[in-house]
Amino acid sequence: MLSPGTLAPIHPAAFLVITKPEVFGVPISSDLRTLAHQKGQLTHNAFGLEGKQLEVTRISPHPTEAGRVIDMIGIVTALEGEPLPAGDIASRLGGFADIHALEMTAGDNPTTDARLFETILGNQNDKHSAYQDFQRFLDLGGKIGLQHDPLLYGAYNLNPFLLRVEEVPMLVVEQGQVAVMKAYVGLPTQDTSGVEFKFGSLVRPGHRGIWQEPLRTGKYPINPRCYQAVIVPTFIITLNWADVVSQAHNLDAQLKQIEAKSSEGFHFAIDLQVQIHIPDTQAPYVISMVGSVANLVNEVLQAAVGNHFRNKLQSMPAVSFIATREAVQKGAFEYVKEELAKYRVETRGV
Repeated sequence: MLSPGTLAPIHPAAFLVITKPEVFGVPISSDLRTLAHQKGQLTHNAFGLEGKQLEVTRISPHPTEAGRVIDMIGIVTALEGEPLPAGDIASRLGGFADIHALEMTAGDNPTTDARLFETILGNQNDKHSAYQDFQRFLDLGGKIGLQHDPLLYGAYNLNPFLLRVEEVPMLVVEQGQVAVMKAYVGLPTQDTSGVEFKFGSLVRPGHRGIWQEPLRTGKYPINPRCYQAVIVPTFIITLNWADVVSQAHNLDAQLKQIEAKSSEGFHFAIDLQVQIHIPDTQAPYVISMVGSVANLVNEVLQAAVGNHFRNKLQSMPAVSFIATREAVQKGAFEYVKEELAKYRVETRGV
């Protein structure tokens, strides 16, 4: 690639130099000469390129209409190189040998999950000048296809015949949240959850599967083609079984008043409010069991709470239900607490 401002004596019969405004040089191909004669001059379109591909690649924040700024990263796809090893979906220089070496560290100071996080997030773009030195990239073992390491903020001179770049939002974990990571690349799955946990495999960072440790508050240049982040709120979540919806999270949008019938046939519409808390250390277990917080609310909690109140009301007269409201509430709290404890979720109030 010739960077902006280059002055070079390049032989016009030996080379064609393709720029956005025009193509420099004398084409040898008869097809290109014919095309140049028909259109008056040769352009980048003759080589299957768009004008934007011949601009300097810039990764920068994207402002939104609401006044927010979205942090971006560049996902790189290499169009040349050796094929990926069987079973891999993305190329990472050296594979994950560095992660394996860190895990083999023995002694009094074994490698922590935080150190593994930093190693995975710390890209190796400095070795090949962020894909600008493509020959160096190939010499270091770079493969064709999706690349594990993204581009961060900056301007890059990239060859459009060799590379494609897609801008995607950076992973942002706000205060009161954690991100449970599902990894589709890495070392083979090695379950760390124990034999008693029957809801999938939890693994250390750097392995394929759900990482046993979540990412906490921060901004992370994670490649979303290689990793999926499930955001889990760790603040106290208030859920309303009523006509009102919480403005903080919208998780109770599908929850309605509980319809029940007393032993003598009176119909009740019961308003209910439940407060739950997902500890940050338990978030990977929760996601492994139910898939998402929305599933926890709509599939698990809604069924458990609704069935409890329907069964309770059908077993007693309407007057008794009203007169013993405090006892019913206490019983509901104990029941919901016991049910959610199976999913490693705390109940703070009913």
